[in-house]
Amino acid sequence: MSEKYIIACDLGSQSVKTAIYNTRGQSLNMISKDTKIYTFGPNALVYQGDDFYHLTTENIQISSKTLKINPKDVAAISFTGMGGGIIGVDENWNPTSEYTNPLDSRDQPYFSQMMKNHSELIRLKSGTGSPMGANKILWFKNERPDIYKKSKKFMMVTQYVQGKLVGAKANNAFWENSSPALSGLADTVNNNWSDEIFKALKIDIEKLPKIVNTTCIVGTLTKKAADDCGLVEGIPVIAGAWDKTCDFLGSGANVIGSIVDNSATYPGIMACVDKYIPDIKYNTLECNPSAIDGLWLISTYIIGGGLTHKWFIDTFCKEESEEAKRAGVSTYEILDKKASQVPPGSEGLLFVPHLNGRATPSDTDVRGLCIGFTWTHSKEHFYRAILESIAFDHANALNIAKAIYPHIDFNKIIVLGGGASSNYWNQIKSDITGISYYRLNRKDTATLGAAIIGGKAVGIFEDMQKAAQEFTKTTDAIQPVNKQHKYYQNYVKEYDLLFHDLKEMYRRLTELRKLPHP
Repeated sequence: MSEKYIIACDLGSQSVKTAIYNTRGQSLNMISKDTKIYTFGPNALVYQGDDFYHLTTENIQISSKTLKINPKDVAAISFTGMGGGIIGVDENWNPTSEYTNPLDSRDQPYFSQMMKNHSELIRLKSGTGSPMGANKILWFKNERPDIYKKSKKFMMVTQYVQGKLVGAKANNAFWENSSPALSGLADTVNNNWSDEIFKALKIDIEKLPKIVNTTCIVGTLTKKAADDCGLVEGIPVIAGAWDKTCDFLGSGANVIGSIVDNSATYPGIMACVDKYIPDIKYNTLECNPSAIDGLWLISTYIIGGGLTHKWFIDTFCKEESEEAKRAGVSTYEILDKKASQVPPGSEGLLFVPHLNGRATPSDTDVRGLCIGFTWTHSKEHFYRAILESIAFDHANALNIAKAIYPHIDFNKIIVLGGGASSNYWNQIKSDITGISYYRLNRKDTATLGAAIIGGKAVGIFEDMQKAAQEFTKTTDAIQPVNKQHKYYQNYVKEYDLLFHDLKEMYRRLTELRKLPHP
């Protein structure tokens, strides 16, 4: 019998990646192409849905030709991608709008009004305090009623691409069940849309697709799509899951109490729990279904927090960048080494990494902040304070998780993303959270997770968690230093209090930014 292959596609905010896997979980290649973002005026940063289709099909064609695989041996094409955002389609699956994503802030007034009036309902039903769908549909309805009227269905861009591949029509549109909660419109625990939320927001519920399981075969490749991909028609296309869910699955962490630290552009933590409990008390944790039935994922994230490192280097670290270039290493390595001479707590310097608003809990007025510095603080102090701030954010989230799920022992953190390569930062985060940090033997967890879901859908894998743990292993562990952990708890507390103490100041600064320049 010939080898079977699973193609996994990841539709991200910065690039579209495609990998081909064999049935032993080995990635045979990885093709990546940058996405294009369009600016349609102030605060209007959008994508075009068809760009994602073309990048996806081009990647698949290049991958399959490079490996010289027989198209008939492709068992499935599975998907993952960025969560949140909305694109509309008409009855024939023609796009009626751009893909308005979390970077597009034109809907901000609708988000604020929606959360002011209905935040408890949305969190109770959907499990989110930072919806990235309902507010955008409200923007279309009120600011672009022509688009709202023409749109038979609204969905995320991943579903749009899948629909084009299988020749879908609006009346058989779909949305995989790991991500409807992100829209703020879901009855998450019942795997459905919430009539109560739709009525409260005055959105037409028939404009949302049916919700399907992550392992659902949503259709098969059409002749045209097969030609675009360099494959044969009839290959099953699998619903898959959004990228954070696939990352979690691909890391082998779907065990109650396990945590994943996604140290990337949107840094955040996600933990596996045994039940859906909306965070009504603290208004901080998001709650989504896992790719594995019966398990749930709680999470927090920092909007663009990973970009802060680059901003700091580009703005303040020209000397270190030149030193790194001469040494043949990254600027981060140079800064890690220098900052390691700074004591824990950066000698009283606190940094706030929410440079474009706080997502969990939601507060759009929050901006970046440095507080507590004197003439004795150096560049290295500020850099260490940035690293510590993200760990303080994680520690607060974990404290809330422990309060809501007191029966769960959160005892292991797997770190993913570009920041995972920094032993220095991993040690800081381990010391602050008091939990051991582990790296993995591979970096392709999102596409691997999608491939495992695809393999399950077509009968290649019987147990998704078993497959993930077979394909992915933890490597070196970093243990917390007890005395450092105890010392840091004072800073964790002050970091949390800072948002309460400065809430009104942040609000006033928002009003000041609205004033016209003289």
